[in-house]
Amino acid sequence: MGQSFDLSEKVRAEEISVPLVKDDKEILRHVLLSLDEEYLDLRGRLRQKENQISSVKLEELSIELNKLKELMKMMG
Repeated sequence: MGQSFDLSEKVRAEEISVPLVKDDKEILRHVLLSLDEEYLDLRGRLRQKENQISSVKLEELSIELNKLKELMKMMG
């Protein structure tokens, strides 16, 4: 019983809310739903980062291509 008390204190300290559930299937269902939400959130944030990186890289590439065009004009 002492371990349960320690665990509940830890949960409160970390500000994690765990709903009361009746059985293992409900616990598993809740955990899977939580993980799914976290996965979707992470995937969305990674896509945003990917889009930002891609646009920056495209802009840098465009600048380099313009420099190359200018060099080609000067050469020929």
